Amino acid sequence: MTVTGLKKHQNTYTELYIDDNYIGPVYASDIRNFSLQEDKEVTDEVYEKIRETLIRRAFNKAVKLLSVKEYCASEIAFKLKNKDYTEDITDEVICKLYDYNYLNDKRYAYAYFMGYMKKKSRQLIINELLMKGISVNTIEEAANEIYSDNSIDEEALIKEILEKRYRNADLNDEGTRRRIYSYMIRRGFYISTVKKYLT
Repeated sequence: MTVTGLKKHQNTYTELYIDDNYIGPVYASDIRNFSLQEDKEVTDEVYEKIRETLIRRAFNKAVKLLSVKEYCASEIAFKLKNKDYTEDITDEVICKLYDYNYLNDKRYAYAYFMGYMKKKSRQLIINELLMKGISVNTIEEAANEIYSDNSIDEEALIKEILEKRYRNADLNDEGTRRRIYSYMIRRGFYISTVKKYLT
């Protein structure tokens, strides 16, 4: 294996290429510690140490994010991609995060429901979680726990949102009504239900 590229990235890190394949972001200390130079050969042992360094660094970045709030695997993958980590490094990191229970789909779904159940419809939250890659069974399990514990009445929720957001609005104005319908539909509520509170 041969180093075929060391491309400086905005004065922060360097993109490492070995045999014309992008390996990941390395820093000055890595270049020094692993004696990386363009057109210089890299042993299998050094290559594995580089990968271990990248995995450890990406893992630590992910853990730091997860120490602040819950994320799902697709969100972590997106954030690591933005840090220029490769897909195979990201996949290994995500597996480790699940192994250590830093990533937990049910815990994430539960937190997501808790965060949005007073702002969006149950069905819209379910659809958003599906788009994030959370399984149907996990979502249903979390939803059943959340909604049985909190007794969320979506019609009461619609009424509450309308009263808070549009308390002083002229509901007889057609433009205002259209904006209200648009706002509520974006949050997953049925227009037929919303209409009941705008008459």
